[in-house]
Amino acid sequence: MRILVVGGSGLIGAHVVDVLRERGHAATTVARTAHPGVDHLLDVGSASIEELRPLLAGHDGVVYATRTDEQRPLPKPIYPEFRRDNVEPVVRLFTAARLEGLTRGVVMGSYYTYFDRLHPQWRLAERHTYIRCRLEQAREGRAAAGPDRRPA
Repeated sequence: MRILVVGGSGLIGAHVVDVLRERGHAATTVARTAHPGVDHLLDVGSASIEELRPLLAGHDGVVYATRTDEQRPLPKPIYPEFRRDNVEPVVRLFTAARLEGLTRGVVMGSYYTYFDRLHPQWRLAERHTYIRCRLEQAREGRAAAGPDRRPA
């Protein structure tokens, strides 16, 4: 399979690329900064659906492995920044993937979403906007992928 890995030079994405290649898949990488092994430079956070479609063309699946850059000062209120960085790019990416006919997608989200499913009584999304955005990322990414193509 041909898989596009968005954030392929980052901590998680680089490992995903290694595992995919070890298993015999062709992995294409996209990152916002040039690093050895990065195939395409693009800030997916601001890329339009039209800019994403050519990158996705010819691939079978996509892995989204980016996140908010917490190394920079984040303005308050923080929710709009988390949403802009974590939710909106996934919606555009999976919309473009659906339009290009990709049938597989993965969002490398947060372990907080697992704990939210396991313990809904904790109401984690009500307690932290980051967790709220990661849950929105998963829900809205699935919706953008379409009813027959659901990112994991």
